[in-house]
Amino acid sequence: MFARPALALAAVLVGSPGCGPEPEASPPSGVYRISAVTLENDCHPKLDDSFVGEEVVHVERDGFKVPYTEFLGISASCEACVALTGYVFEHVARDAQTGEYAHEGQPSGCRGTERIEVEPVDGETVRSRITSDWQDDGSCAWAGKGCTVVREYTYELVEPCDDCEFPLHLNQ
Repeated sequence: MFARPALALAAVLVGSPGCGPEPEASPPSGVYRISAVTLENDCHPKLDDSFVGEEVVHVERDGFKVPYTEFLGISASCEACVALTGYVFEHVARDAQTGEYAHEGQPSGCRGTERIEVEPVDGETVRSRITSDWQDDGSCAWAGKGCTVVREYTYELVEPCDDCEFPLHLNQ
């Protein structure tokens, strides 16, 4: 879990509760260099993430829209295959009561829950943590009775822009 004191400080720097980020205090929207690291994975080695690239991050009045790689599953019949993935852009809004930027959902398939937490680090860096809990629903025996994957993404500003083409990777 993110360090609560740092998140509380970021909430103070970014804006007052219920008002969203103040443009002069939060990182700008723009093209960001993205790096991912897997912090915990007791599911399957194919769910490790070491993504590096560039993509647009949107800073919005009520939160952030951040990109990340979403794991959809692993083929049981192909041992040499990589995990099936998709590219997701998630809007993570500020919770007015806690001041945190967090989103929790229940994706379909064998993933039970997914929690995304976003933390503005400074005027040019944003970090997100994605926690995915998996369990076998009959189609993913590798997950067993339950396992967890925790990934951390760091977004470092390359070029600010208010009207960036979105998503960047589809415009190349």
